[in-house]
Amino acid sequence: MSLTKAIRQLCLACCLVAMAAACAWGVEYEPEAAQPASEPVQQAEPQAMPEEDVEIVVEAVVDPADQQAEAEVQALVEAPKQVEVPEAANAEQKANDFLARRGVLQGWNPDKNVFIAVGLAKFDSEDPSYDDSFLIKRSLKTMEATLSAKAEIIEHIHTKMSAMDQAETPGTDLYAKFNARVDQLHRKIEAQRLATIKLLEQVDKAEADALRGVTVRDRVKALLDAAIKKLDETYSSKKIAADKQKKFLKIKKRYTEAQAELEKLQQEMAVFKDQEQETLSSKVATIAAMPLLGAVTVAQYESWDEDEEAFEVATVLAWSKSNEKTVRAFLEGKEMHARPGTKTLAQWVSSQDWASASGGRKFKDNKGDIHFIGISAAAVGNSSSTWKRARGIAELMAKKEVATAVFADVSSQKKAEQMLKTYSVNGKDKTIAVESFASKLKQSIENRHISGLGKIYGRELVHPISGQKIYVAIYGMSSSSAKQALKMQDSNYVTRAMDVKHQKVQAAKQQAGVDAVNRAKRQQVKVKQLATPVDKRSAGAGRAVAPTQSQKRKTGAGAQSGVYGGAGSDDFDW
Repeated sequence: MSLTKAIRQLCLACCLVAMAAACAWGVEYEPEAAQPASEPVQQAEPQAMPEEDVEIVVEAVVDPADQQAEAEVQALVEAPKQVEVPEAANAEQKANDFLARRGVLQGWNPDKNVFIAVGLAKFDSEDPSYDDSFLIKRSLKTMEATLSAKAEIIEHIHTKMSAMDQAETPGTDLYAKFNARVDQLHRKIEAQRLATIKLLEQVDKAEADALRGVTVRDRVKALLDAAIKKLDETYSSKKIAADKQKKFLKIKKRYTEAQAELEKLQQEMAVFKDQEQETLSSKVATIAAMPLLGAVTVAQYESWDEDEEAFEVATVLAWSKSNEKTVRAFLEGKEMHARPGTKTLAQWVSSQDWASASGGRKFKDNKGDIHFIGISAAAVGNSSSTWKRARGIAELMAKKEVATAVFADVSSQKKAEQMLKTYSVNGKDKTIAVESFASKLKQSIENRHISGLGKIYGRELVHPISGQKIYVAIYGMSSSSAKQALKMQDSNYVTRAMDVKHQKVQAAKQQAGVDAVNRAKRQQVKVKQLATPVDKRSAGAGRAVAPTQSQKRKTGAGAQSGVYGGAGSDDFDW
């Protein structure tokens, strides 16, 4: 096949691929208008080209569903920046507005093949400007929000649930029974009071009238006790007809029995006072645990409300099959490329304001290389030691954000319980309702080998809410950087192996030389000492080098502000 024909077929194949890609991405493809048949097309003669300069690239066919999901996620990541008005809403409302503008809902979006989860976290802060631990709280709450969103994703995929609703009533209402018996005893005592009044009128009409007019139960008991006592004394000292005495004794017995039973019943009622009458409860517990690969943060917002004195952070996470396939390529050591973006990694980093950013991100550069990004910040403080600590913490946490964004084992355990209890208090119902919630969210990686993770940004900035000076560190990793890191690793180990071998050879040579010297020392040979002439050319070897311009400043002259470059700078061409 001639070189010209090969080039033509290659161009035709590229056009077909472009048309297919445009259709898959929903872009209308318009071919160039054909020239009139009357005008022959002038074809330029192909110039000679070295055969080794022709490179034919074969790309794998991408599933249209994966391509659509990748486009949706990338649209979320690279959406035009909106003008933010922090006073207008809190972080949660901003996250909801973000989803509304892009036409997606929380949960699975079947038309876009993307799962969206929003994580929220909040803590009280009187004033972030003088809260020394504010940035630590901010970092941990951002982690909590991200973890909460990841928990929603794995709970959607698979959840083990236990639930129970229960209504419990402890038998018959004892208070109702007690009250019925009490009323019966009071009616019995009332009958004995009326009978006693009739007998007492014949002995002491005044006391009989007093006993007749009393209505309070406690007062009835006192007067009735006094009346029976008086009748008892009277009937014992005088001769009373047998029928009246028999009637009195019957009244006295019934009253005494009724009063004793009433007192006993009241004691029992005191024991059952405020007794539980009913219990309603509802419990639910969920457990979800699985590896989660490729859940990336596409937006993050934070807010502080001066009136509520509360700081809130919201993170929006997206999971798609394309993200998961990208991570799978990482794990298999393959280089993964998607449809090219519009910016280089350097342009993207330099065009962003990282002062309020934290957590993980995803970026696709102009070559289609997908980068997983980790961002973290720490308070700088006012000393060199606090600056060093802030830098170390920010860099390590940023590395962790990259690793957990790419691959992590996530688990979620949640338990909620509601309960309502009904008590009987003085014959009336009283209800008490309580509820509780407990959760344990976790993501972890352990002893994982990571290649290609590197720092792409580090700078001191001012946090916009607290006004505190922070050090922001950004680390990134891509399939190409991971592949290149593995090559560097192999190359260094090969060089090290060669070095070990070379060192053994050098050690053997050195030992051979030492042995030769020792053998020579053991020989009894007289050697005439010869004077070594002094080489005049080396007489000036100890002269000092002329001082440079920057060395002409005298010591002790005080500090001088300025910026100086270290000598020995080089370019990156080699």
